[in-house]
Formats: sequence, structure tokens, C-alpha cells
Amino acid sequence: MKKKLITALFSLFAMLQAMAQNVVITGRVNRPDTEMRLVAYDDLITWQPTELTRTFADDKGFFILETNVKQILPAAITIGMETVDFYIAPNSDFDIVITIYEPEANQSYFERPMPKIRFRKADDKGVNRQISTIDAIFTSYMLDHYVEICRGHEYKFLDSIKDDVKEYVPGVKTDYVNEYTNFKLASLRLALDADGGTKVKNEFFDQKPVLYAHPAYMEVFKELFNDYFFKQKYFSSCFDDAFHTNTGQLRQCLENDPFLAKNRQLSELVLIYNLFRMYDDRNTRNLADQHLKYLQDNAKYPDNKRVVNNFYAKKNRFSSGADAPEFALRDAQGNEHKMTDYADKMILLQFVDSYIPLYDRHFERLKELHQQWGDTIQIITIATKESISTFGSKFKALHIDWPLLNLENNTALLEQYEVRMFPEYVIIRRNNKIGMAPAPSPDQFLDKYVTSLYGK
Repeated sequence: MKKKLITALFSLFAMLQAMAQNVVITGRVNRPDTEMRLVAYDDLITWQPTELTRTFADDKGFFILETNVKQILPAAITIGMETVDFYIAPNSDFDIVITIYEPEANQSYFERPMPKIRFRKADDKGVNRQISTIDAIFTSYMLDHYVEICRGHEYKFLDSIKDDVKEYVPGVKTDYVNEYTNFKLASLRLALDADGGTKVKNEFFDQKPVLYAHPAYMEVFKELFNDYFFKQKYFSSCFDDAFHTNTGQLRQCLENDPFLAKNRQLSELVLIYNLFRMYDDRNTRNLADQHLKYLQDNAKYPDNKRVVNNFYAKKNRFSSGADAPEFALRDAQGNEHKMTDYADKMILLQFVDSYIPLYDRHFERLKELHQQWGDTIQIITIATKESISTFGSKFKALHIDWPLLNLENNTALLEQYEVRMFPEYVIIRRNNKIGMAPAPSPDQFLDKYVTSLYGK
């Protein structure tokens, strides 16, 4: 009886330990009352983020984020559209300060300095400090000795880099950091060896585990296996025939490669990665899509299946017919406008920032289109809070009567629509479905795309 009780207590203790949060991040950000998200990247082929947890900074900017991870992962904390990158590890504990810089007058949202993260405490076995130091060592050598390393093929610099890493990064306690150094060196070896990557491939990838969440590994992987099937003369015809047949033939073709045949998980990933690239070429997209759809259900390795699923998740996010990210923003009079208010119409979203001469041409053409479209298509301009007053004056001067909405602190909307430049345009179909994202500018045949989508 006593033995059973001890066993039960041990099981309960183990369960409680498993439920405990093994990553704790506390700190302060100079954005009080702001939502914060912790995301991680366990698939560096697609860099599809996985949200681990979210919270709100309090009225003084203090916050706490807690989650569980099973391995060291590249991660990021997002505050609106601002992001700070670092690494999290099992049983790690951080105390950080995040500083987001205010934009200068008339400075574009995307021209402001990057936010800064400062570690007041990082109980992570030294991972963040060590990787940061390794990056600094490699960057320094590439800035000072690029010609000698990449053009002069001087191997002596590899030994110098190793010596510096050994001196300035002592006491490494994780395989992740050791592998980081090794694959950074392997990246240089690709330029030094001048053998098409044969030595690096055999030394670092031959029957070795695939490191999906390791940026230095994936950097070498992508360079080494890019267009792999067409670099091997004996292999290209086999792959070309199989590509036009079926995925089973492609897999059989892989068996003809003496290197890939020894590591089937790597082999399948190399195939998937090259199909991604062929998907982006409109001449091979349809066939690549067929193979990827098959692998999405039938990949032999769960991690590879996850990579394909992540690929389609990113591609389908703004595919025609997908749900458009919703918004609820206010105009200059304080009236709230929700995207759902316009569900019965097509919408043309225009995202704008600090005023530039380009906008004059765009607004001139948009006014013409607005007169043509009437009430059938709703134009909505969304301006960053730094530029809202400028655009308010312009709208009055140009007698523009469609809604001008203030983005205010809802910068997450820019991330949701993946706005990477201004001005940016998005066509929303009826019932708030994506029509085209991004869409061309008004002076680049925007009206033709709107017309083609109107009846859909």
C-alpha cells in the first residue's frame, strides 16, 4: 500500500512538473497598455511563426510571458508591428527591457530605428549571449577579410575564427551553440572549398539529423540544396521525367542519388524545398502544387509534413476567397468604421504613411475611379497616426469624401495584411473575403483587377 502511494505521489509530481511553465519572461516596455505576443519558429524553411502566448503590458509597461518549449528555438516578442528577436530554451528565465523608438517628424513608419532588447537577466545557459558574440565575430571577419576569404580562398581565417570563438565564447553548455559555430564555418567553407559543396555536404549532412529550428543549419541547407536536382547532371533527366509523372516516381528517383538515399528524412525535405521554389515559378506551379498536395498528406516524416502545411498556411493566408483580417478604426470625427459594415460591397483598402509626391498621382486617379464606381465599391484610406493630420488636410484640399481612418496604435493590422511599403493596396470582395493582396496601384491598371473581381 505504501509503495503504491509513493508511486502515485511521484506520478502526480511528474505531471505537475510537466504542466509547469518552463520559460518565464518578465520585463518592461515603453508601450504601456499594449498587447504583446511571444512567437517561436520551429520550421526555418518557411519561417511560419507559432504563437506561444500573449499578454498585455500594464499601465507602467510591465509584463510577464510564460510558456513551455521542448527545445531551443528562435523566438520573437511582437508589440504591435514592432518585433524583438532572441532565443528561448527549456527551463530559461529572462528579465528584459524593450525600448521602442519614437519616429522623428515626417519619418516613415518603416524608416524608424529598430526596437532594442536589453537583458537584465538571461538564465538560458548563455545561449543568447553566446550566439550574439559568435555573430559579431563572423561579421567582423567578413567585413575585414571578405576578399581574402571568399575570393582568395585563404583557409587560415577559419582557424582564426575558431580561436576567437574559443576565447570569447567559453563554457558552451549546449549542442545548439556548438552547432551554430560549426554551421557558420560550413557556410564559409562553401565559398572556400570550390567543389560545389561536396565536402560540406558529406561532413555536415551525411546521415545527420535535420535541424529544422536551427538558423545556421538552414542557411547552409538552403544554399547547398537550392536547385539540387538540376545541379546533378546524372539526376536532372530522371527528376524532370518524374516531375511530369507522379510523386511516387519522384521518390523513386531520389533513390538514384547516392547521397540522399542514405538520409531519407533529409531527402524528403530537399524534395519539398525544391518543390516550393518550383511552385513560385508560374511555368511549374501546377505540377509542383500537385506533388506538394500529395506530400501534405503522405510525407513519411511528421516534421516534413508540418513544413508543407506551414507553406500552404502562408500561401493561403491572402489567397482569393480567404477571410480578410477585420478592423474597427475611427475617422477624424471619432466615428467608428468596421470592415463588417461594408460586407455587402467590394472594398479597396489604401494604407498610407507620411505624405510623398507619389500620393498626388494616386489620389488623382482614385478620384476618377471613385466617380466611376459610385457606391458599388467602397474606398477606405487607413493612415498611420503620425500622418493622419497631414492626410486630413489633403482630403479637405482635394475634396475627397471616402473614409479616412486613423490606424492609431492598431499597428498589428499592418502585420495582418503584411504591409511592407506605403502606399499599399488591397482589394476585398463582398462578405469581407480577400480579392487581391497586395493589389496594384491606381496608375498600374488597378481598375481592371477590380472589374475582374467584381462579379465573384
